[in-house]
Amino acid sequence: VDDGAENLDTSRRMLELAWRDGIRTIIATPHYHPVKGKAGIDRWQAALEAVQTAAGQIDSRIRVLPGCEIWYRQGIEELLLQKKYGPCAAAAMC
Repeated sequence: VDDGAENLDTSRRMLELAWRDGIRTIIATPHYHPVKGKAGIDRWQAALEAVQTAAGQIDSRIRVLPGCEIWYRQGIEELLLQKKYGPCAAAAMC
């Protein structure tokens, strides 16, 4: 959703390479900034689900987990604990 794979086909190829290298768990880490963020939580969730589906088509043992690269600032811990930081909050609570 920000600076990762250009499209789902590229994501699939990346997943296949990871699978061949023995990787079975991947954490998605899109960037999130509460003000400058370009992708809303709906787009973030849809992209995650699409990649999870693609991973399952390669092998059911590949897991793609939600994660997030957050914009660190004062008070971020409280925002995460209160689940008030967009997609990062959900990922941080997993």
